[in-house]
Amino acid sequence: MEQSQNPKNTLSTHCMKYGAITGAALIVLQLLFFFSTGMFNSSQTYIGLASIILIVASLFYFSKQYRNEFSPDFFSYGSAFKTSFLTGFYASIVVAFFVYVFYKFKPELLIQSLIEIENSFRETGYSDNEIEMMINLMQSMWSPGLLAFSHLFGETIRVVLFSLIIAIFIKKTNTLSGGEVSQFERDMSKI
Repeated sequence: MEQSQNPKNTLSTHCMKYGAITGAALIVLQLLFFFSTGMFNSSQTYIGLASIILIVASLFYFSKQYRNEFSPDFFSYGSAFKTSFLTGFYASIVVAFFVYVFYKFKPELLIQSLIEIENSFRETGYSDNEIEMMINLMQSMWSPGLLAFSHLFGETIRVVLFSLIIAIFIKKTNTLSGGEVSQFERDMSKI
């Protein structure tokens, strides 16, 4: 009940704070990739894998931190999922805002992305007519706002999936009668 009395210790505040930290770390990772390769996003690099590892590690660590600090005796699967999801969702909002601002001030990267997509269509064997039709359709929808929204949507889906798995490892239940925690659970909680 300490949590409800002190607004600084609420779940939302915890998730916002550590979601912002996770989002900032993802932005730094993206900027490092951009400045080292000159590309903002590419399917031929390991930036996607690095961001997944960073997201999963952050969600796990910050959710476990919340559990240990505010609910050390019992932390249900639902609470674990909620903590992990909210942290990831706030991180997604931060990164989506960054994507919007980045593409707003670097519109030439939108054109570069379209050229890369066009080249990948050529490699897969599409005809010039089909490629032109797809690129024209993409250009009509290719804006910083739409890219930020699609990034937010895609990251939210990923965060839901990651949180469902992470919650399995973060939850903490009392299995013995009388509210006692078994020796196995005590040992596992230290891991």
